[in-house]
Amino acid sequence: MQKVKHLILLVGSNPLPNAVAGKLLVESGGTISLIYSEGTSEIAERLKNWLEAEYKKEGTEIKVIKREVNESQPPSIYKKVKDILNEVNEKSIGLNYTGGTKMMAVHAYQTVKCWAEKNDINPIFSYLDARTLEMIFDPTDKSYTKEREYVGMNVEMSLDDLLSLHDWKLGEQGNSHFNLPETAKIIAEECGKDGFIEEYKEFTKHLNNKRFLCKPVNDDLKQIYEKLYEELQEECKELCKSDGTIKLTDELRNWLKGFWLESYLYYILNNRLRNKGYLHECYKNIVTEEPKFEVDAVAIRGYQLFAFSCKTKWNDKKELKKALFEICIRAEQLGGDEARLALVCLAEDPDKIENEIRKDFDQEKRVKVFGRKHLSNLEIYLENWILEQSGGE
Repeated sequence: MQKVKHLILLVGSNPLPNAVAGKLLVESGGTISLIYSEGTSEIAERLKNWLEAEYKKEGTEIKVIKREVNESQPPSIYKKVKDILNEVNEKSIGLNYTGGTKMMAVHAYQTVKCWAEKNDINPIFSYLDARTLEMIFDPTDKSYTKEREYVGMNVEMSLDDLLSLHDWKLGEQGNSHFNLPETAKIIAEECGKDGFIEEYKEFTKHLNNKRFLCKPVNDDLKQIYEKLYEELQEECKELCKSDGTIKLTDELRNWLKGFWLESYLYYILNNRLRNKGYLHECYKNIVTEEPKFEVDAVAIRGYQLFAFSCKTKWNDKKELKKALFEICIRAEQLGGDEARLALVCLAEDPDKIENEIRKDFDQEKRVKVFGRKHLSNLEIYLENWILEQSGGE
């Protein structure tokens, strides 16, 4: 990785690319200059504080300089960048032009290039590719070959990091639900069989009218019931009655009606894929305050955010697409262009929904839809999708 003593970053609406570049491209004890506009002043301040804290945790320090420019005035950009270059007066300099506006990138680039030529310095220009998670370095010789280095796992961002960079705060967490992974797994596998969804809907339709649940006669439902009773012995023993029935609470009714899918997904993410080393953080039932953001599960791989939504209503495409649109916007705000979103549902034709979503608002193919046909092998499908979206491996 090419590092410099003085790194210039252009602050845009999302601080993630600059946070990654700031962690990777500056030498210990070096200087980072943040070029920002009036509209990104607060983002620059949060980025400054975060970068200083990160290097301090590692037992070293860096100097972070902030300088405001008028993003619509080329002379302002030129003057402020040149002033910083003269003040720092460092021969090892670099510009990462991922953030900021196009005008800021063009004029900052030209200013650094001209200043470097005048002072017989070879600057390092770089760009963070959100599609491939690669740091791309401009050629420094006559070969005109760009150097590309995969950095998707070089920086680990926590959910707290992402929230603090955006000044988002967690609100009251959603329903924690029961932790019944084996029961959820059986329901998911059974849903993969033709006709079972209708059977299960009929089974759960009358739960509100019951105080106790008895073992069903149907073999498929019976094995779900037996596993439920077994897991509740550990999770909430007081609901298991000596006569073999299960006391129904509102929380358990809701879990059986639909929250089982969230339990199944979270178990795969946190207990399977995380243990394999594919993810380093997983959370469920995330709710933030302003802006309001609710998501069933979040996973992070390196600095890439994966947001998941679970829906057991499989025949309302309009509702699914509306929910996905909102979550897609928030996930991108929080995790940048690198963020990915998956819908896990019971749809009979998830590919059709996915194609419609791409036509409507997902031209970059950041959204994946998993339907009924995926449920019995959901772990494999999720693993393949996450690795495919992460690139580099």
